[in-house]
Amino acid sequence: MNIDNKNFMLTVNLAIFKVAETARTNVKKLPQKELTVLLTRRKREPYKGCWSFPYRFVGVDESLDDAVFRELEEKTDSQDVYFEQLYTWGATDRDPTARVIAASYIAIVREEHLKPRFTEENQEFQWFGVRKRLLSAEKLSDLNMRCKYRVTLCGRGGAPNILYDVFEETSAAGFEKRTKYGYEPCAETGELMAYDHIKILDCALDRIKNKVQYTNIAFGLLPELFTLSELQQAHEVLLGRELTKPNFRRWISAKVEETPHTKKDGAHRPARLYRLKKSSMLDGLLTE
Repeated sequence: MNIDNKNFMLTVNLAIFKVAETARTNVKKLPQKELTVLLTRRKREPYKGCWSFPYRFVGVDESLDDAVFRELEEKTDSQDVYFEQLYTWGATDRDPTARVIAASYIAIVREEHLKPRFTEENQEFQWFGVRKRLLSAEKLSDLNMRCKYRVTLCGRGGAPNILYDVFEETSAAGFEKRTKYGYEPCAETGELMAYDHIKILDCALDRIKNKVQYTNIAFGLLPELFTLSELQQAHEVLLGRELTKPNFRRWISAKVEETPHTKKDGAHRPARLYRLKKSSMLDGLLTE
C-alpha cells in the first residue's frame, strides 16, 4: 500500500496549568486560590484574535515528548514539571487551512518554575482563571443522561472573559459508557477559543479532576514542606469543589508525615508543616 502523507502535519498542544492566588479570602482566612491556564492570542489567520494553547510543530527527527520538552523549556525554568499526554485530535476539519493532527498534553507547574515573562501579563500570553460548573442534569432514561456545563475563563490583568456551554449526553452500551460532547460559545462571551481548543481544555479539566483522586498530582503544586490547609486547598482547586476538613485529613493521613517545622501566616498561630511520605511517592506516580 502506498500512502502519501506529505500533506499531513503534526503538532503538540500544551495546556499549562498553575494555581494562583486571588485578592479574595475564604472562610479559612487563607488567600483564595484558583486554577489558571496559559493561553496565547493568535496574531494571524485562521482564527486571528482568538485564544489558543501554546503549540509547536513536531520535527521529523523528534518524538512527541521531545517536542513537549522543547516547549516546556521555553515556558519554564524547570525540567521537573509534571506533564502527560492527554488525547490526540484528528478531525479532518479541525484546521481550515491544512490537515493537522494534534497531540495534546497537560502540564502542571509551580509559580516559581515559570520564567519571568510568563509570570507577568503581556499581549501575547495571558493567564486565565478557569472553572467548569454543572448547570443542569436530566435523566432521559435508565441508560441515558444529559448534562449541561459552563466553562468560564476569567481574564487576568484586564483581559476579557471566555464562556462556553458544554453539552454531554451519556448512554450505556452493554458494559461501556459512551458520551457525546457539544460546545457552544455563550452570547455574553468576550472572546473565542481557536480551533478545537475548547474541547482540549474541557478534556484537560476532566483529566485533572479524575487524577487528583487517585494520584499525587496535587503535591506537584506545593513546595516540599506544606501545611495541611495548603494541601487541602490544592486538592479543592483541582477538584473544583470544597472538602470537609475532618474527612480530608483522614483520607490524606496515610500519605503525609509531620515534620518538626512550622509556618506562621499573619496573626494565626504557627501551623505544623508536613511532607509527602517516601513510601507514598510510588502511589499514583506523577508521570506515567
